[in-house]
Amino acid sequence: MAQRQRHPDRIHAEEEWELFVRDTPAAPIRHIGSVTAPTAETAHDRAGRLVPEASAIWCCPAEHVARFGERTAPGLTGGGS
Repeated sequence: MAQRQRHPDRIHAEEEWELFVRDTPAAPIRHIGSVTAPTAETAHDRAGRLVPEASAIWCCPAEHVARFGERTAPGLTGGGS
């Protein structure tokens, strides 16, 4: 698994957090991107401003999210997000 590299312009005290949301209690969880924040609580606050309609938000430290591959839909080129 490749190690994530911190962007050189980011403040050292802040971490990258991957964001996952559920729009309604019955909806599937989906990845919406990432934010930079010093704590999980700050990441949650920032995510809440991006998706105020979400019924649930998960903030995971990016360094603890393992990515094992990309899938491409039939007929499309390129990787997933």
